Amino acid sequence: MPGVTGIIRKQPTGNETRESHLILQCMMNEPFYITNTSIEDEHGFYAGGVAIEGSFSDCMPIYNEKKDLVLLFSGNTLLRRRLLIISGLKDTSSILMVSAS
Repeated sequence: MPGVTGIIRKQPTGNETRESHLILQCMMNEPFYITNTSIEDEHGFYAGGVAIEGSFSDCMPIYNEKKDLVLLFSGNTLLRRRLLIISGLKDTSSILMVSAS
């Protein structure tokens, strides 16, 4: 099932990368699912997600230019934005759409 998961520990035990991959494998229920991860051993941050290939979430994680911020997102929110583009609106960068699904 698509979604995000993570382990955050102040004192990593050394098993977190393996554990996070095991969690992701439990979420891989369809052949068209993909996994994505962000692992920062030195900070005790192990996150990942499962997404439908070709969906909005299949490019996660997204990092900023300095690579000191990371975004992991699960879901699809682009339907309305795509409709706006199709209807002629060229710049949709200022439109924020939030989905609770």
